[in-house]
Amino acid sequence: MFLTTSDEFAVESYDVGASYYLLKPLNEEKLFRGMAVCLKDLEQERKSIQVVSDRMTVEIPYSSIYYGESYRNSIEIHLRDRAVKTYMTFQRLWEILGEDPRFLNCNKGYFVDMDHIERVEEHEFILENQVAIPMRKRGASQMKQAYLQYLCGRGRGSGMV
Repeated sequence: MFLTTSDEFAVESYDVGASYYLLKPLNEEKLFRGMAVCLKDLEQERKSIQVVSDRMTVEIPYSSIYYGESYRNSIEIHLRDRAVKTYMTFQRLWEILGEDPRFLNCNKGYFVDMDHIERVEEHEFILENQVAIPMRKRGASQMKQAYLQYLCGRGRGSGMV
């Protein structure tokens, strides 16, 4: 959260992931609103899922998930630096992750964390690590629309004062 006397650096605050930008003199209502946004962001960062992989329980923070894909009777959850293979149905995994707005079921057997999308192409999402995640051929425009709505509604920038 930024607290300053000038709106001069408001745009730059996005570069460092600021959740809220406040101008002095401080307005109590806006401060509480900003604190609520920051607490919501912290809660999002703390969320995790536990899966069994290689007969061990692994806790995976939601924020470290880039995407997941199903292979027959298993799922690979791809993180920044590794993949975790688990034997869970895609439907069961989606029941858990699908409640979080950052995840999008973009194709049969694929989901993506929209926070890690770098760009959108005709029928695929390109992630920060340059992995291409396919979108449904029928419904690509709905996938793009869902991503755009997520970008507009995730709270970043709504705190500009």
